[in-house]
Amino acid sequence: MKRNNIIRTMGISVYIAFIVFSFVVDFTPGKQIFKNFTAFSVDMLKVLPCAFILIGLFEVWVKKETVEKHFGKGCGIKGYV
Repeated sequence: MKRNNIIRTMGISVYIAFIVFSFVVDFTPGKQIFKNFTAFSVDMLKVLPCAFILIGLFEVWVKKETVEKHFGKGCGIKGYV
């Protein structure tokens, strides 16, 4: 395994072990972390499909030249507003 994969795997393993430990010994902050993570994940799963659909429609309906005109090198201050 590459170093980044090992670090990622270790991080996920430590997180899971911490959550399991929190539920076993009734550690309230650990339970709250898990609850917040779960709520955030559910919210993201609700938003992401809509965002991907909008991005797909934008790519199909809006010409690349139009986007480059308004956000490209020559757009000036309008591209930042």
